[in-house]
Amino acid sequence: MKDEHLTQGPPDFVEGFTINYKCQSGYVRKSGSPRITCTSSQWSNLTLVCDRRSCGSPGEVVNGRFNTDEGVLFGDKAYAVCDEGFQMAGNGVRSCRATGWDGAIPICEIVKCPNPPEIVNGEITNPPQGTVTFGTVIIYKCNEGILVGNKELVCTKYGNYSSDPPACKGCPSVQVGNGRKVAGFGPVYKYKDSINFACNPGYILNGTDTVTCGINEIWEPELPTCQKAPCGNPPIYPNAVLEGEPKGPFVDGFTISYTCQSGYVMKAGSPRITCTSSEWSHLTLVCDRRSCGSPGEILNGHFNTDEGILFGDKAYAVCDEGFQLVGSGVRNCLATGWDGAIPICEIVKCPDPTSIVNGVITNAPQGTVTFGTSIIYKCNKGVLVGNRELVCTKDGNYSSAPPACKDHKGCPFVQVGNGRKVVGFGPDYNYGDFITFACNSGYILHGTDTVTCGVNEIWEPELPTCQKATTTTTTTTTTTTTEVPPTPSPRFIYVIVGLLIAVAVAVAVAVGFWFFKNRKGSYYTAEKYEMKLATGTSHRIPLTAQHGSLSLNIQLKAD
Repeated sequence: MKDEHLTQGPPDFVEGFTINYKCQSGYVRKSGSPRITCTSSQWSNLTLVCDRRSCGSPGEVVNGRFNTDEGVLFGDKAYAVCDEGFQMAGNGVRSCRATGWDGAIPICEIVKCPNPPEIVNGEITNPPQGTVTFGTVIIYKCNEGILVGNKELVCTKYGNYSSDPPACKGCPSVQVGNGRKVAGFGPVYKYKDSINFACNPGYILNGTDTVTCGINEIWEPELPTCQKAPCGNPPIYPNAVLEGEPKGPFVDGFTISYTCQSGYVMKAGSPRITCTSSEWSHLTLVCDRRSCGSPGEILNGHFNTDEGILFGDKAYAVCDEGFQLVGSGVRNCLATGWDGAIPICEIVKCPDPTSIVNGVITNAPQGTVTFGTSIIYKCNKGVLVGNRELVCTKDGNYSSAPPACKDHKGCPFVQVGNGRKVVGFGPDYNYGDFITFACNSGYILHGTDTVTCGVNEIWEPELPTCQKATTTTTTTTTTTTTEVPPTPSPRFIYVIVGLLIAVAVAVAVAVGFWFFKNRKGSYYTAEKYEMKLATGTSHRIPLTAQHGSLSLNIQLKAD
C-alpha cells in the first residue's frame, strides 16, 4: 500500500487529520477502507485489503497449450507446451505483470525430418512430396536381392527416423567339390536362405552340412569340404596301447604305432598299423605278460606259486608247520616286479605251562615254550589223572589240558556169578589194576571179559555177566548144545610157549628199569607204571593168550 500524502512532504497531522492509502501496482482493492484518522495523537487502524491482480488466460497455443499450474495472478508464469511432434518457435514463457501477460503467444511448429536416404538395388515406394514431417512413414523395397532391416521408417518427434534404412542383399550360388546339394538348389539366394550338402560316395563331409546366407552376403558358417574318407578311430587291442595321442583325420597312408601295456612285453609281430582305403591294417604285435621270477625264499616256509609268476599273478606265503606268518602273506607280480617284502615265519609260541597241585613238571622249560616242546608232569602225591605229557601244538596251545594228581582209595573186590577170575585175583585193587573173567562150564560171557579200576574208584566198563547156554530140542532129533572147553590145538601150545618167553623178557626189563632207576634217579616212561611208582603201589602187567573159550592169563607184578 502507498500513502498518497507522503509525496507532498510531511504535513502537520493534527487531531482529526485523515489520510488515504491505495494498492500497489499489480494489486487491487479487495475490501476495507483506504483511510485512517489521527485521533488522540494515534492513527486509526487501516482496514484496506489488497490482493494480486489476475492476468486471466495467457492465450491459446496452436498445436500446444499453456501450463498454468503456477497460477494466473500477478507474478505468476505460464509455460507453453507443444503437442507431440511439434516444437517451440519463440519464447515459451509468459509472466503476469501489472499490465497483464507480457510477450506474445508462441508458435508450435511440426517437427521435420531430413529427406530419407536412397538404398542400393532398392527404392522408396512412397517418396515424400516436399518436407518430411513428424509421423510420416517411408517405405522401402528391393529391386534385387532381399531387403535386410526394417522396410518402414517413421519420422519421430526428435526429427530423425525410427531406424537405419534397410539394405538389399543376396549370396552367390556355390558348390562343394566331390559333393552335391540335397536342399536349396537356387540359383538365387536371399538373406537367410540355406543350402544342404552331401558328399559323393567314398568321401566324407568335413564341416557342417548346412550353410545360410548371412547379412553380409556371405554363406555362414564356412562351406564344408568333401574329403576322401579317412579311417575311423584307431582300434583297441588287448594288452596294447597307442603310442602318444595321434590326431585325425586319419587319411590314406596314415600310420600309427602301438606299445605293450604296462606289465606286458613284446613277444612278436609289428607295432604299426596303416590306414589303407579307409581301413586300418591288422596289428600283428603280440604282448605277453612279463615274468617277475621267484618271489623269494622264506626261512621256515615257502611261497606257493601255483597261480604263476607272471604279471597279475599272486604268490602266497606258506609257513612250515609250527611257524606263523609275520607281515603280509601275499606278493603281487606288478609291472615293476613283486610288490611288498618277503614275510617272516616265526616259530609258534605257547604260554607257560600250568602248574598242578601235588605235582611237578619234570622238565620245566628254560624260557619261551615253542612248537613241539613236550611238558612232562608227575605226581608227588596221589594218582596222575590225564595225559602226563603235553605238547606245544602249531596252534599255540597244548595238546591237552594239564593232568591232575588225585587221591585214590582203590576199587572194591568184585566177583561174577557163575564165573571166575583168571587174572587179577586181588584182594586189593588200585588205580589201573584190572581183572579178567571167564564163565564156568555151561555159561556164556556177556560183555567184556576185562575190567579196569578207574580214576573214580569204580570198575570200567561195567562187569560182564555169565548166562546159561541155550539148548535146542526137536521131535526127531534131540540136540543139546553145551559149552565144552575145546582141546588145545598145537597152535595154542605155541602161543603159550611164546607167552612164557615174553614173561621172562618182561621180568628182565623190569629188573633192568629198577636197577637203572636206583642208580641214575630216573623214572619209567610207561604211564601206568609211573602211576604205581607215584602212589607206592604194585603194578601188574597183563599177558593173555586165548583159544576159543580157553585163555591163559599171566600178570607180572612189579614193586
